[in-house]
Amino acid sequence: AIQLMQGGVEGVLESLDGRSNLELVRLAAVWADRGQAKLGQLDYKAALVDYTEALRLHQHCAEYWSYSGLVKFRLGDWDGPIYDCSEAIKLDPRCSAAWATRGKARLKRGELGEACEDSRKAVELDQLFAGAWDTLAAATLDLDLPAEAAIAASNAIQLDPYSPDAWATRGGAKLDMFDLEGAEADCSEAIRLDKGCTAAWFNRAGARFDTGKVEEAIKDCSKAIKQRPSNALFWVRRGRAKMVAGDLEGAKADLNEALGLDGGLAEAWRTRGEIKRLSGDAGGAIFDCNRALSIKPDYADALSTRGQAKSKMNDHQAALEDCKEALKLKPPSMDMQKSDWTHLLSYTTVNAAEAEKGLEIALQGVKGNPEESVQKLRKAVDRAETGGVAPDKITAAKDKLSTWEQVASASARLKSSDATARKEACKLLGPLGDAMAVPGLDKLLQGEKDRFVRHRAMEALGMIGSAVALPVLEKALKKSEKLEDKAGVGIAQCAKHEINGNKKAIEKLMAGKPGSWVKNACSEALARLKAKEPPTEGVE
Repeated sequence: AIQLMQGGVEGVLESLDGRSNLELVRLAAVWADRGQAKLGQLDYKAALVDYTEALRLHQHCAEYWSYSGLVKFRLGDWDGPIYDCSEAIKLDPRCSAAWATRGKARLKRGELGEACEDSRKAVELDQLFAGAWDTLAAATLDLDLPAEAAIAASNAIQLDPYSPDAWATRGGAKLDMFDLEGAEADCSEAIRLDKGCTAAWFNRAGARFDTGKVEEAIKDCSKAIKQRPSNALFWVRRGRAKMVAGDLEGAKADLNEALGLDGGLAEAWRTRGEIKRLSGDAGGAIFDCNRALSIKPDYADALSTRGQAKSKMNDHQAALEDCKEALKLKPPSMDMQKSDWTHLLSYTTVNAAEAEKGLEIALQGVKGNPEESVQKLRKAVDRAETGGVAPDKITAAKDKLSTWEQVASASARLKSSDATARKEACKLLGPLGDAMAVPGLDKLLQGEKDRFVRHRAMEALGMIGSAVALPVLEKALKKSEKLEDKAGVGIAQCAKHEINGNKKAIEKLMAGKPGSWVKNACSEALARLKAKEPPTEGVE
């Protein structure tokens, strides 16, 4: 049909002289019909040629201007659609498609307010216009109006449940409203519909990061970066996740990449400053935070990080001023991570006794939360150094801090969707020998389906050697019996005996000729118990 039309059109348009207006209108319609067919075939360049010819013949048709704008938008032109759709709106203010396309083009140009106005007008004219609701959702989200964005995205989803962009936008809105589970679910649906939906990977990374799923957040950010490596914010988010996971070098590399892409991004400077502070480079942290504050003078997080860095350099008065200013700009709330703002409330009242008491409290840890335990102990060590606490106590606290940092990093990997990663995390936690790891292993055992991972977790509990692990192992033993996992039963029994120091009971297990899993676990447990025995030779 297109070929026949093409021959007819090109024939009749050899000369327009003497044609009546009605004939020109009819010929324009022929060109527009072919343009519509080309548009349906996704041949946008050919469609634009046809609509341009239709407009040459009949400039007073709003529909042609609207379609011309749409085709230009599909070709990646953000300016042309604004002109074309504005012409369409002049001719027909009720042309919802023109309002919608102009709104999309304005969104691409970063004209968020205008994009919202156009999209609102489009849905006012046609409440069933899913694409217009989608654009309105994206624009309002970028304007930090997450509640309105969520409503608009929900309308878009109701009209078109197969739109990955709508699901991703609603996920981003829920993330901003701290509905982290809802955000992750919506973004997962967007990814299911279209694995190329970059916004969904990025927003899900944010939700997973905020719920402590650090390794999964890193993987999601990596997907977003692979699809759009030129977006500096993607590198910043992955860098922050790596920082929390304890990979400071990897985090710094990501932030260097982000700043190479956008040196005017205050968040990137501040995050790299925090990484440098954690790495012991207080001077570098101050430099980066100064850059962040030169871009964004009222940046509370940058002031807080700079204050903590200054305290490391014993510039306590300046540190106090920075932290007080940070508190003014960003007062604490129940939704905030308090470790971001409570550092150094007043150095003028710090003394050795108070600092030592704070260190003792911090060394007790926060049950079930290695990350918060690390943050509190790090802060207590800072205060202890300033308050003049005995060096040997500070050294012991730093050793514990190093262990807890490793526990926190490995515990984060227990939440990985990859069974191999969970198994390796268990192997790391056992030799650390710290009871801080027990709650995380308990939670893993309650829901873990992979037997190999369960076996590793039970072995790790035995290696940790803490009595608090005994109830956990008892539950794991009963679950193994229910699952008819003989190896799991044997390993749980061995781990309990190791914690109780009962070598004879382990040897009895060995005498029963168990399978290789139990045999290896028992052999290693006996070797560890023997290593703990005091020397007997040469003692009078």
